[in-house]
Amino acid sequence: MAGFIEDGYQTEAILEEQAGCYEEVRFSYRPALPAEHNFVMAAAAGSEESEQRTVQLLKAHLVGWNLKRKSGTLVEITEPNLRRVNYLLRVLMYNIIVGIKATEKSIDLDAQAGNSSPGSSS
Repeated sequence: MAGFIEDGYQTEAILEEQAGCYEEVRFSYRPALPAEHNFVMAAAAGSEESEQRTVQLLKAHLVGWNLKRKSGTLVEITEPNLRRVNYLLRVLMYNIIVGIKATEKSIDLDAQAGNSSPGSSS
């Protein structure tokens, strides 16, 4: 992840399987800015407003993921579906997106695509 968040910057995180909770999860996202996290935290903990702000932040920043239904079809990233994501998984994704937690496995999609080079000052 970049130390400075450029407009349009995107990266991918990998969360290892947690037995009984979820299989390995890969998701691509645009990192949130501190002000966005502060807006979520300004709502009373446990309130519907806090839930709504959390879900909206996730919806705005998640670009893709590999979550699938039992049928094998990909789960769409929608507010109703985000409310149904395993709580532990949702907290981990949120913490990574807002920069509270670093993922142990990550892929810089911009670097993979050759969109950035070390030491460049564009």
